[in-house]
Amino acid sequence: MPDPEASVPDRVDGGDLIIRDLSEHADLQALLDVLALVWPRPDGSAPMGVEVLRALAHAGGMVLGGFHAGELVGGAIGFVGAPGPSSGAETGRRSEPMRVHSHIVGVLPRAQGRSVGTRLKWHQREWCLVRGITEMTWTFDPLVRRNTWLNLTRLGAEVTEYHEDFYGPMIDDLNAGLPTDRCVATWRLDSPRVRAAATGRVHPPTFADLRAGGGLVVLEPDPDGHPHATRPGPDARCRLVRVPADLTELRGQGPDLLLRWRLALRDVLGSALADGLRLAAVTRDGWYVLADREPDREADRGCVEEAR
Repeated sequence: MPDPEASVPDRVDGGDLIIRDLSEHADLQALLDVLALVWPRPDGSAPMGVEVLRALAHAGGMVLGGFHAGELVGGAIGFVGAPGPSSGAETGRRSEPMRVHSHIVGVLPRAQGRSVGTRLKWHQREWCLVRGITEMTWTFDPLVRRNTWLNLTRLGAEVTEYHEDFYGPMIDDLNAGLPTDRCVATWRLDSPRVRAAATGRVHPPTFADLRAGGGLVVLEPDPDGHPHATRPGPDARCRLVRVPADLTELRGQGPDLLLRWRLALRDVLGSALADGLRLAAVTRDGWYVLADREPDREADRGCVEEAR
């Protein structure tokens, strides 16, 4: 079993945020109240019932709450289960290690921008490692650029899958009326890549270097903010994608434009995966890098630039 004390960054419970497991009914209901504010629904409901959280916590699942000055400001919910197809494990083999699928990490809107979500993620890692679990997965919307940067660069996760309309229709304000396409992030919790990210030092590529090395821009906004795509051949082994920085602002311009971006990104990512590429990195100025990558070599190279 990995030594969690040697690999978990001090910032997990740093500052004024206290993170702990939740099991009491009042705490679980408070967490659902937070989630209802993060993902507002027309009827004001939370994305699940308190009885589900109670059963999950009782069964040994991950139900975490982050507290500031005694107030619950964020939380995380995860399911413990067998490894999925992305791990390469054979279904039903008991010798394969368990993993956690992180279903929700949410932070009150007024507490966002203070690294609460990032601290919750690192605490999830600690929670897993002390239980001998070394892999965690979650889904994220690749149209949300800040989340892609967090997942790949600050956490050291890898994008292993892309799914069209993963959850089907959703009614909350952030997802209503849009296909719920999602990437699957895999976090190999004791890998060199993640241990390097835990030090707070990263080395993202630069757009200039990628272009100089033959990187091809395959998707970017045109002057009017519409998606402009270029169809690459399968021999284009480094492809560059830029999505709008603010999904909320994009949504405010109307559902048709948002749908065009969803479908354009689906086509670009789908064709890249079919050609054997993967979403490998994000530059500091927001370009996604679709490329061949050898994960072990990249992770072992280490990090030489301090994260900001």
